[in-house]
Amino acid sequence: MAVLDFIKSLFIPKYMARHRFMPILVAICLFVVSTYLILLPSRYYYLHNAKKLVDNTNLYYLQAIRDIDRNAPVNDSIKTLDNEIASFGLYYDSGKIKANHLGLYDIEVSNDFLGYIEKKNNVAYYINGEDSGIVVSDKAKDYPTITSLDGKYLIDNVNDKPIKAPGLTEGEEIDVIKVSLVSSNSHLELDGVDTGILITSGKASISLDSGKFVVNGVSTTKEVTKKTLIYFVSRSTTYYEQDISYVNDLGVTQNIKFIIDLTKESISSSPFTIESTDVDYLNQDYYYVLICNSAVFYQAHLVGINDKKVERDGKALQCQAYNVFTSKLPFDLTDINPTDFPVIIYNYLIDGYCSLAISNFSLISLIYVVLFTLVISLLFVILFRRTGRMKKFKEYYNIASIANIVPILITFVVMWFNPAWFTVVYLVTFAIYYLFVLYKINNSSEMI
Repeated sequence: MAVLDFIKSLFIPKYMARHRFMPILVAICLFVVSTYLILLPSRYYYLHNAKKLVDNTNLYYLQAIRDIDRNAPVNDSIKTLDNEIASFGLYYDSGKIKANHLGLYDIEVSNDFLGYIEKKNNVAYYINGEDSGIVVSDKAKDYPTITSLDGKYLIDNVNDKPIKAPGLTEGEEIDVIKVSLVSSNSHLELDGVDTGILITSGKASISLDSGKFVVNGVSTTKEVTKKTLIYFVSRSTTYYEQDISYVNDLGVTQNIKFIIDLTKESISSSPFTIESTDVDYLNQDYYYVLICNSAVFYQAHLVGINDKKVERDGKALQCQAYNVFTSKLPFDLTDINPTDFPVIIYNYLIDGYCSLAISNFSLISLIYVVLFTLVISLLFVILFRRTGRMKKFKEYYNIASIANIVPILITFVVMWFNPAWFTVVYLVTFAIYYLFVLYKINNSSEMI
């Protein structure tokens, strides 16, 4: 009988009144437990339906990333991107994204050149990878001083250690060409000039063809007219950029820019804006995947497209973006199969969306279930204070925590179908049911 009376006290207003004097901490706990209860179906919904939302609601326009894999067999730029990203070996360590190969650490020089010199640890010169024993005298100098002898050359005029180079005549002028990396874009740099050649591994092969520099099989405009030494400056970088494009099933060109910039922690807002008034917004889409130090940023469409009122299939295109923070979802591309890259990125962005959606829903549910009920209890105290049988805020708040059970159970069921209905279903159901309960209690002829 006691169990039946307790159950009645949870659902029948007349019996609920007995809880009005319980400790208010119990009421707070009931609201917090209610918050966690409705998180269960919402979490399940997002984790099991996110990919369906991509097709059904055009979720963040993520189908552009998803369809890279399907278009890869006919798009050389995509296959190149896959291999380049895989070669970097991005991995997650101590909360940060790092890269195994994002720089230029070694070169291979053909016999067309006298060899290559590098300055290691700003202490000594190395010739073709071997320690020459020659100490760097001027650490601030960009180039060593090279003096030719008969079949040899001197570095910084250290006469006791001449370097053999057959074919050199006394006093013959030697070119020294500086080979390094542009740290902002991973391009090879020759004598301070960006060649535009992207370095996708830690090594570059240098040779000559018809008097011009050839790097990794790509000819440059740099001409060589004299016997030449390479001055190699090994350098790491934090930046990589690559563009790919393909035409989707609707005939719209999808332009996707992939960027690795490990100097940035994350991106707080959509940074990619419209730069030209000649953009064909209807037939050209733009997407960005930016891998930062502690987040992966995704943006669909350019900032400013909202004002252009561009419609497709009756819906206006919008700029949408979000960060997936590695603190919540570690990011690791170590030892991946290059062809898996588009799938991994798509799944990572989907998982990131789920994490973001669940986190946002947790905050919203906490605000509504805990704070909204507090505010509405205060309002009803004022409304019923003169005419009602209950007079104190504690009574109203305690009854609110019990009256919250029915709306939470109804909302719990609805959440399995669509968490987007939470706001309307919960707020309306709670407000109406709570008002009904208070009316019954405050107008009851007897209090139980």
